[in-house]
Amino acid sequence: MKNPFRVIGITGNIATGKSVVRRMLANSGGLGIDADLLAHRMLYPNGPAYQAVVDAFGARILSSDGQISRPKLGDIVFNDEEKLALLESLIHPAVTQSIQVRLKRNICPFAVIEAIKLIEAGISSICDSVWVSHIPPDLQLTRLIETRGMTEDAARIRIQSQPSQSIKLNLADMIIHTDGTFHSTWQQVQDALNDTITLSGQTETLHLNKTRGWAGHTLQGVATDALETFWQDHAGEDLTRLYQRLGFQMAFVILQDEELKALAFWENWNFSGTIKEIIPIDPVDMNSQMILESFEQHARCQQSEILLLSKAKSQELNLQPETSGYELIPADQLTYPAWQKAAIRVTGHQEEQLWVKVLSQPIETQHDFGSIETQSND
Repeated sequence: MKNPFRVIGITGNIATGKSVVRRMLANSGGLGIDADLLAHRMLYPNGPAYQAVVDAFGARILSSDGQISRPKLGDIVFNDEEKLALLESLIHPAVTQSIQVRLKRNICPFAVIEAIKLIEAGISSICDSVWVSHIPPDLQLTRLIETRGMTEDAARIRIQSQPSQSIKLNLADMIIHTDGTFHSTWQQVQDALNDTITLSGQTETLHLNKTRGWAGHTLQGVATDALETFWQDHAGEDLTRLYQRLGFQMAFVILQDEELKALAFWENWNFSGTIKEIIPIDPVDMNSQMILESFEQHARCQQSEILLLSKAKSQELNLQPETSGYELIPADQLTYPAWQKAAIRVTGHQEEQLWVKVLSQPIETQHDFGSIETQSND
């Protein structure tokens, strides 16, 4: 093995469900890394690829605030294969280095890297197993039209512009078919994960049945049947909805005396964490500090840099962020562009105040990735 823990790479062509598989793996106890999102972060001012890209393509790609405009850059590179290759040569090494630092800091029993160009960019070389998400081409077309609002012609162009999916399938260690139900996808992920870990020679199966006090690190701290029973008793929704949400959001359980007391869903975007829902909304014998500490613990496992809560959501969930080290500040006072984008996603307005707790500085603001020491999560 290349790492002291198993590293799974997940790839697949557009709209084949890569992100769903990554989130399901993260909800099964792994560190989730979105390489395509990291590529965007490389282009922020002071990011490792920012100046090189500006030097290569000129000031015409900049917006009025000095940031690289992705639409302007896209207009240049997506109509010219040589310029696209140049852009990728400037970004991919920094992305790979950022991934390696995140793997160095990993405290989860395994990690998963999602990248549409996992193989082409050489990221698969740091993976122990390559998984490919797959659906029939006609369903790709339908998803792009129905979920991304594309016209049929635009969707066909996007599909046809990518290398054949068969290239990825021929290199796959595991294939996840995402054309069925979310529960079917979840079961495939669990089966493939168990096979992958078994092949690595690990005899202890990822702490699947272990708990850690009252704050469960992962969903796998509780047996699936117990989770399903809890969901049916408290959520007011069927099991189909549970597994759907496990593919679109992060989740953690809160345990007290080894008993499941609450299930929480949160958004993990741009290495920020935002609580979305607690089930039940007013759990018995729970308090604000227990919920927020469990959330922070889980977010740290996913290497979140910042925690965000809207004032409305904290009131709805009867949380008291000020007692857990959160500050009330407006989104536009956050120093890092990715944090600002995440905060605006929470509030909808740049000037609106929200509860913020910074956990760590972004790796991308450190120019010498190799000198970064593993940070404690205490």
